[in-house]
Amino acid sequence: MFSKLILKNFRSLTDVEIDFTEKANAPKNMIFIYGENGSGKSNVIQAFSILKESISTLNKVQDFMKLKVKIQEEADVTSFSDNSGVIAQFLSNQLNSLNLGDLIKNTKTIASKENMLIKYYFIFNKVEGSYELEFNSENNLVSEKLYYLIDKRRGDLFSIRYEEDVIITEFNKKLFIDTALEEELNNFVEQYWGNHTFLSIVNNAIHTKNNSYINKNINKNLLEFILFITDSSVCHRTGNYSSKTSQRVLNPVFTNLISGEIDTEDIQDLDEAEDIVREYLMALYSDINNVYYKRSQGEEDEVQYKLMLKKFIGNKEREIPGSLESSGTKSILELLPMLLSLIYGGTVIIDEMELGIHDVLISKIVAQIAGEAKGQLIVTSHNTNTMNSLKPSNVYTIRTDTSGQKTIKSINNLTGKRIQKNNNLQDMFLAGFFHGVPNPDDVNFKVMLEKVIGNSRDSL
Repeated sequence: MFSKLILKNFRSLTDVEIDFTEKANAPKNMIFIYGENGSGKSNVIQAFSILKESISTLNKVQDFMKLKVKIQEEADVTSFSDNSGVIAQFLSNQLNSLNLGDLIKNTKTIASKENMLIKYYFIFNKVEGSYELEFNSENNLVSEKLYYLIDKRRGDLFSIRYEEDVIITEFNKKLFIDTALEEELNNFVEQYWGNHTFLSIVNNAIHTKNNSYINKNINKNLLEFILFITDSSVCHRTGNYSSKTSQRVLNPVFTNLISGEIDTEDIQDLDEAEDIVREYLMALYSDINNVYYKRSQGEEDEVQYKLMLKKFIGNKEREIPGSLESSGTKSILELLPMLLSLIYGGTVIIDEMELGIHDVLISKIVAQIAGEAKGQLIVTSHNTNTMNSLKPSNVYTIRTDTSGQKTIKSINNLTGKRIQKNNNLQDMFLAGFFHGVPNPDDVNFKVMLEKVIGNSRDSL
């Protein structure tokens, strides 16, 4: 689980430290971050999204090249584009997220001269470690370091930095068993580091070499940290209500619950997902009579599926395609795989968890997972109703002082704020007791409209 996050010169968070632990230095399993619009909540989630995405960039480059070749062969073209430009546009869009520079684009605080630092603290089996990335004013990676258990003691598993046009690599002597593998990865650092992190380079080796070789020749603590990241789920809202979700996959159908295709040999996964989605939606919606997947034969050994909901509408039971459901229902479906991962013990991080979902539904979901989650949930939210299901230590607010400096703390750690057991956290928050709530002035829309239409029309 994550125990702390330090951000310096990261968007609007110029120097922020967020502590996710209880008094005994045990990570909390529920963290809900509240704040005004534009206060920096999504920036926190973006920092975790960068960690999650950065570990797979080199794998994505290889997948991209395979995809490019496949599309060109199937389209019978010899260049990067076809006559319509569809292939070129598609591949160009895929290319936009294949290196570290794309992930951190526009994340450095505007007009800041000092380096940007993202430092993640984590705790496994009561042992804390840290992983940090540092970028210069040109958004180039200049330092990467992992501090954690080496064997029975902690130390730097690796440290890589860029100084005077030279990449300086320091591997702990117990990081690799096979010197040939160490030499190979060192060469990859010379070729790829900067565009890709060292974790991405190692993760690529994990995906291209057999498991037995990897487990024998790479320090198990490095592998444990990489597995922790790959098994986490992150949903970051990227603007215009779109989201970028990278999640742990407990079932292949979970990657697209609305529609998709699956190999015939994996049809049991579709049956399983169908049962889960049916139970989930019918528990939350009173007007749904049944949920199932309409199936049809796809290409070769594939089955195509589409989610269907049966509802009573106008005194008649009707079949509604899941693709035509409301944005709120789609948001609830998007949450399902991540919530199951959380209960299973995974780390789940969600930006605006309640987006498009009714207050009563999201409050019900939060109240239930609060008692069942074995993993860690970190979310940003505007829905104050969920506070009634949380302990004060689970509720964090963003405070901005008169100089624009931000702090993010749990409300039970705010100086001079004492919370009694019988206090209503929602009422206290809305009253401004914990900061993080808007305090707007009146907006004179009439004056604004007069500026638009002038005095030439009828008086308002």
